[in-house]
Formats: sequence, C-alpha cells, structure tokens
Amino acid sequence: MSNNVSIVGAYGSLLLPEEFPLQMVAAFEVMHSIVGVDYTPLAGQQQVVAGTNYVYFCRAQPVYPDAEAYMAKVHIFVSLPDREGKVHYSITEIERVAP
Repeated sequence: MSNNVSIVGAYGSLLLPEEFPLQMVAAFEVMHSIVGVDYTPLAGQQQVVAGTNYVYFCRAQPVYPDAEAYMAKVHIFVSLPDREGKVHYSITEIERVAP
C-alpha cells in the first residue's frame, strides 16, 4: 500500500520527484509548453477531485542572461477521461513563492 493514499478532496503526502507516480510525471510534462522559464519540480502533491489536481513546488529559472532563479508553485488539473479515453491537462495557476 502506498504512503500517498489520497482521501477524495484532500491533498496527499508531499512527494519528491523520484517518488512521483507516472501520472504525476505525465502531468508535469505540460510545463514544457511554457516559453521563457524552465521549471524543475522539487516536490509535489496530488488531490483527487472530479479529475486530479497536482501542485508542484518548483525552481523557476528564467532563460534570459543573468536571470535569478526563484521558487514557484505550479497547479495543474488533469480531467477525467473523455468519451474517447483522452485526458486533458490544464495549467491552472503559477505563483511565485516569496522567501
């Protein structure tokens, strides 16, 4: 039994990237569509709703010269499968985390 058992509506345990289940890794892949900032996940959590919410605590590195990295919290929603069995990924929020 996994240590990250989720109660519907509650966020599960905080996971390190090497502990991310496949679905969590797949959801983060949508971040590669962002231009101008590279996001590296440092930890994450998942919340089961009518679909799944994921939150990732990331190192955000702007890709212009001499840019300083900062911490960011990225929220991604993954829908339930549609009639064709496809799920849809949505970046719902990216927020800068103040020190």
